[in-house]
Amino acid sequence: MKREDLREVLLDLDLARKREKMQRKESEGLLEGLRILTRSKDTKDVFLRLLGILKKLIDFDHAFVLRERRPAQLAVVAFSDPLFEHSRWQPHEMFDRVFGGQPVILFDIEQKPEWRLQPPEIKRRVASALHISFESANLRAMLVLISGKKAYFNRRHMHLLQRFTPLASQALQNMRRNEQLHAAIKQANIMARKAEAANVAKSQFLANMSHEIRTPLNGIIGMTELALDTALTDEQRKILETIDSVSGDLLEMINAFLDFSKIEAGKLTLDSIPFDPRLLIEDISNSVAMLARKQGLEFASFVSPTMPRQLIGDPGRLRQILRNLTGNALKFTEAGEIVIRAEAVAHRSTAVEVRFEVSDTGIGIPQERQENIFDGFTQVDGSMTRKFGGTGLGTTIAKDLVELMGGKIGVISEPGKGTTFWFTAVLAKAAAQRSQCASPATEFASLKTMLVDDSGTAREIIAEYLTQFGCDVHECPSGEAALKQLAAAHPPFDLMISDIRLPGMNGFDLAAKVRTNGRFSQTAIVLVADIRSTDDAARCRRIGVDGYLHKPITIDDLNQTIKMVFGREIATPRSAWPLITQHTIAEGRGRGVRILVVDDYPTNQQVALRHLRNAGYTVDLAENGQEALQAVGRRDYALILMDIQMPVMDGYTATRAIREKEARAGRGAAAGHIPIVAMTAHSMTGDREKCLAAGADDYIAKPLKKAHLLSIVRQWTETAASRDHEPADGPSTDPADSTAAPINYHQAIAEFDNDPDFLMEVLSGFLKRVDQQIHTIRAAIADGNADLLAKEAHAIKGGAANLTADALAGAAARLEVTGKSGRLTRAADIVSTLDRERIRLHAFAAALAG
Repeated sequence: MKREDLREVLLDLDLARKREKMQRKESEGLLEGLRILTRSKDTKDVFLRLLGILKKLIDFDHAFVLRERRPAQLAVVAFSDPLFEHSRWQPHEMFDRVFGGQPVILFDIEQKPEWRLQPPEIKRRVASALHISFESANLRAMLVLISGKKAYFNRRHMHLLQRFTPLASQALQNMRRNEQLHAAIKQANIMARKAEAANVAKSQFLANMSHEIRTPLNGIIGMTELALDTALTDEQRKILETIDSVSGDLLEMINAFLDFSKIEAGKLTLDSIPFDPRLLIEDISNSVAMLARKQGLEFASFVSPTMPRQLIGDPGRLRQILRNLTGNALKFTEAGEIVIRAEAVAHRSTAVEVRFEVSDTGIGIPQERQENIFDGFTQVDGSMTRKFGGTGLGTTIAKDLVELMGGKIGVISEPGKGTTFWFTAVLAKAAAQRSQCASPATEFASLKTMLVDDSGTAREIIAEYLTQFGCDVHECPSGEAALKQLAAAHPPFDLMISDIRLPGMNGFDLAAKVRTNGRFSQTAIVLVADIRSTDDAARCRRIGVDGYLHKPITIDDLNQTIKMVFGREIATPRSAWPLITQHTIAEGRGRGVRILVVDDYPTNQQVALRHLRNAGYTVDLAENGQEALQAVGRRDYALILMDIQMPVMDGYTATRAIREKEARAGRGAAAGHIPIVAMTAHSMTGDREKCLAAGADDYIAKPLKKAHLLSIVRQWTETAASRDHEPADGPSTDPADSTAAPINYHQAIAEFDNDPDFLMEVLSGFLKRVDQQIHTIRAAIADGNADLLAKEAHAIKGGAANLTADALAGAAARLEVTGKSGRLTRAADIVSTLDRERIRLHAFAAALAG
């Protein structure tokens, strides 16, 4: 190859490399330009960034952007030199070609008609120009690059801009969309704020109106209940019962619609507060039992004695579910019975699953209708709305609430044979549980008891309670059968519990025959009535009956009645013994307990004071939060019932002030903490949450129905009493209290055939051996004898487990593992724990021996 040819090839290669380098630079510039354009804030910002990017790619002197505002009008919207800010432009044939998509390069611009209108200072700076358009939605613009050199721009510049302007157009289009989106978001935010303000105003209006409607309605219900406890003619009683029924229906309807709307809106939340499930069922049972009696129905309730006494959840919503379901049972049952049952079916480390059942012997539900029974505004049969009334929301709300509690709900039914609604709820266990059931006196063990009732369900429930007390229970369905068993019994029965309404021989006649028979002179008699009569108490006293209870019987009332019956002075003649009733039991609970009621509404005041004072409580009254603070400063209270909405100072503020005062005094939950129960209208979810957030321990929904009020009061006053009297250290003073004691007494006594002497004998022997084994264990640790340590710990573990001394058995098991491992470094600490449990067990045995 000739030298000239070679040089030409090299020049071509060099030119190709330069061209490739330039193209690479241009491509990089285009990509960088795209990134920059995507960060633009608005249309003008896009244009300014565009000019800056092009300056890096093309060496021009000036540039500006012309935008078509509307047909036949052009305006400069961006520029690199202020000189062009006020330039004047009119439509021209060349501009039409550019806007049509044809780029134009002009030379000798000062001679061109398109530029003749421009002032001389602009013309002097312009020799050539490149015009190219780009468009996006609702926008047409032209980019003009200017050079002071003649014939400066070429096809390469045009090609580069043709690659670049679509990117700019896309950036403008995206920007336009972003502007529209931002405008839409801004408008949406404005509308949302307006909607929120309207919603707040609506909620506030609803809360105020709900309070205003409920306050007099609650007063009507409360005063009607008080009037029904007075002497009335049949006509007056019928009128008041109608008022009470209609008022209750109206309140229930208001609650149902409000709850349904909150559930639909996802606004309903659950509380998480401690409560006693036994008292919850007792409260509901009292109100249902009264309605069942009016319809001639039997009613019973049962709470398994294994149910924990303190759980954490939303008792108000549980009560609402059960009332919805019992309301259905009452509505659709014309004869037979209604039963509520509650049982702990699964225990977890920190929670328990509780199963509730509401059974009836009513009309039943066809299989094909059961699937839709939980749908809103649905009843089994459309005609039933007319016959039985109701909104059809009860079961729907129940289902939603159950699901919020982590449970399930279902129905078992057969037409003509009745219905059982069941549901479960997962409830947290309280940190410090009280005993699982009422602590029976140890003398109940082997107490020979006759139980007489023609209702198999009632016998089953009471027999279960008596068995838990350790009683030897014998059941009879009639008075005649009971007399035969009494006559054949050797030794005689210690106690007879009989229903009054029996077939053939009634309970009064049975009690009279038993009392007049000298063989049964020491047999205590407790009669049970499903309908209270003003003559019953006098008749019981004439016969010589010891106790008179009305259904449904609770495990605590039954336990307390037996305690009081067998705790009397034997030397006192039977005729001088007072008749034990639920009223005397309640008075005993309320005696010495002082309560502060804070409420500004006179009717609520009357209702609360009457119910509480009749139950034996000492009650003070404050009409607003300020008076409540003054009252708390003057004396101690076992409980405060605090209304929310009051003049001067509302309940929230007063509650917070009381809690702040306790905090300043250094009072903890176990010392000086006054339980505060807020009285709410129930309608607005926020009320209850705000009460608890302010420092309230619980809440009660108005109206203040007697049974519910006393149930809540009893729960918190009993909790406070047990807390105040609980010793700081050492075993429980009640050896039967399985949670405080070092052994589970109820389980242990059952394991030892209900023979307390046998249990005591085994316990004493075990403790003597453990006393010796402790010395052996300490010596083994000192000598490093791991085998001996494991052997002695194993022996203690087995003996403690047999006595249900779980804490002691656990410490021994850990010590055994340590011995088997051969590593005795932590053995001394475990022995200290084991020794503490041994000392506690000694104290327990001493208390048990008495």
